Amino acid sequence: MIRKSTHKYDTTDDSDLCSDSEATVKETKRKNKLSWTQRDFQPVIHEFDDKNSGIKASVNKQSSILDIFQIFFSEELMEFIVEQSNKYYENDTKDDVTTAPEMYNFLAVTMLMTRMHKTSLSEYWSKEKLIKTELFEEIISRDRYTLLLKILHFCDNNIENYDPIMKIHHILEKLKTSFKTAFYPYEKLCIDDSLLLFKGRCYFKQYILTKKSKFGIKSFVLCDIKTGYIQDLIVYSEADMIMSEDIRSKSIGKSGQIIMTLFEPYLGKGHTLVTDDWYSSPSLFLELHKNLTNAYGMVKNDRLDIPELNKKIKKGEYIFRSTKKVLALKWIDEKEVWMISTYHCLNTPTEEKIIKPQCIIDYNNTMRAVDRVDQILCTLNSTCKSLKCKFHLYLIKQILLKYNSGKSSDN
Repeated sequence: MIRKSTHKYDTTDDSDLCSDSEATVKETKRKNKLSWTQRDFQPVIHEFDDKNSGIKASVNKQSSILDIFQIFFSEELMEFIVEQSNKYYENDTKDDVTTAPEMYNFLAVTMLMTRMHKTSLSEYWSKEKLIKTELFEEIISRDRYTLLLKILHFCDNNIENYDPIMKIHHILEKLKTSFKTAFYPYEKLCIDDSLLLFKGRCYFKQYILTKKSKFGIKSFVLCDIKTGYIQDLIVYSEADMIMSEDIRSKSIGKSGQIIMTLFEPYLGKGHTLVTDDWYSSPSLFLELHKNLTNAYGMVKNDRLDIPELNKKIKKGEYIFRSTKKVLALKWIDEKEVWMISTYHCLNTPTEEKIIKPQCIIDYNNTMRAVDRVDQILCTLNSTCKSLKCKFHLYLIKQILLKYNSGKSSDN
């Protein structure tokens, strides 16, 4: 008899966690609340002062990669992990407790595995000449690494909380705080979603057909566009837990609430946010504009309050509508491209071979930087198939730490 699998996947595509608008506009065709006209649009741009932007941590040209890494992953944080791991292991025996230096070795080997892909964990310590890598054995033995992987713990088990996200909440918050204090972003930031490849058992693992890594743990990432530095992130399944009541009360949809949660420390300072069509909506952009934040990005044409631009136009042509604060346009390339902006006026640079609005040129240049970040992170997926999904979330942070450490040293 064939037993049917009872394991359920959280299936998500680009319309998941959608705002209230796109979830209902097709069915109800609700009346557009905004007054769109064909008048020339002159944006009210909030100015940004970049005097405070850049590295805030105490580093110089003599600082090593380890020095920079420990800005994010401090000895204090490592001692906390060691304490909780030892406490967890004492449930069985009081022998072989780990130490902070050994845990740093464990972490170094774990990060190195993302750059040297092998088919199984045991292959990293293989004695076979063709695949032998002596460095791993020199740093830590296989049995010891396996033991540390087994006892790795980030919270006190005596506290009753069965949510896997809460099991790692403390360390996630510590790491995210270090990201924000070590670097202050420049004018433009963007928010994109990232999927860490993971095929183990985990209730908040997702299956996303449009992604290269179709199974994984999804997170929303806030990046500084100029440097590619990862400023903050929210793991998909914790989004509801960390939203404030004030943000929950805003009528900007779930995707807009995620934006406001990630961007909250940078509101009111003249930053410019760039988003893709998964997040963009007139209601969100107006909320950002009210908080002295510029925004532009692609948008879905069925979002609530998007104007109807049904006139047929040829390739290279565009039509637009505007309110006092928002510009919306449709431009034809190989397919329709819809954009909204509170940052651009309606102009087309004459040096371009193809007539293209400036907002689309800026968006394309911006998203190339975002794609580079995503491409780098995709190469850092671990081959370790631990059944502990908390370890893989931990690895997400180490991947980001490794990337950010490199960015800090470059700057």
